[in-house]
Amino acid sequence: NKYLHYFRITNFKKLCVLQNSMKSSLIEKISLFLLKKDHTVKTLAGSFDIIARSKDKILLINVLEDANSVDENNIESMKKIAGYVNGVPLIIAEKTGRKLQDNAVYSRAGIFTISIETFKNSIENKMPLIRAGNAGMVAHIIGNKLKELREDEGLSLNSLSRKIGVSARMIAKYESRNAEITMQKA
Repeated sequence: NKYLHYFRITNFKKLCVLQNSMKSSLIEKISLFLLKKDHTVKTLAGSFDIIARSKDKILLINVLEDANSVDENNIESMKKIAGYVNGVPLIIAEKTGRKLQDNAVYSRAGIFTISIETFKNSIENKMPLIRAGNAGMVAHIIGNKLKELREDEGLSLNSLSRKIGVSARMIAKYESRNAEITMQKA
């Protein structure tokens, strides 16, 4: 029994060291990427792992293996500190229970949560097109652009509505304002 207890503690310590080295590796990767993209970067210990500045943008980044591990106190602290410095709080994680999809934006209590690839694409102005919403994965529709593309293709509201499986009224609604559509319909 004493040996089993020692074995559990030893394995737990090894797991903690492994997780910390994985996190350190991610922090280093993100920091180097930001430095190459002309950001001033500082690694921290506390609510945020990295603070980065580029011109007038300040990013406050928390790096996690699993975004589900962030607690309410940390979330509130992140929001408060970001508010003080007029920065953007951000969680970069590998998973939220399961692997995060690239080029998709998730949210944890109002803080954007993204994969490292999505983060890199965002910094390079290749913005994500998909967001995790209450209805599942959704795409953002720019209404006037949809209308322009539909007209360029010579499609009526009815013909486009039949192609994607929504009513012509819904297409008109999408075109009149910016909206979101589930990935099944997109």
